[in-house]
Amino acid sequence: MQIDAESILEEAFEYYPEDATYWVDFLRDAPEVMDDDDEDISIEPPKIYEEIPSFDFVKNKVLIFMAQFNEFIRGFNMDLVFFSDALKHLMIISRILSNPRGNALLVGLYVFHL
Repeated sequence: MQIDAESILEEAFEYYPEDATYWVDFLRDAPEVMDDDDEDISIEPPKIYEEIPSFDFVKNKVLIFMAQFNEFIRGFNMDLVFFSDALKHLMIISRILSNPRGNALLVGLYVFHL
């Protein structure tokens, strides 16, 4: 894949980082509602794809979402651990499900050896 990118980008290839970058659309907060705003204004956070500043930032944002879920859904408490690979998969799944008719088959394998 790197050879293909070098051949297509030519001189511009040296400006691209070697590390993988990740983009998400859930980094921004919802706008604050003022008293003098119209009632028709949307309070949904904007869905703008942005490069993540760091995995720690995304982890903190996801933990905030989990805390909000636990606060609003009574009788069900979610307590998940978000390690690096889990965050990568979460970002991919979030993008898939946000697309119209987006779906994915998730297969989890658990191998236990004695």
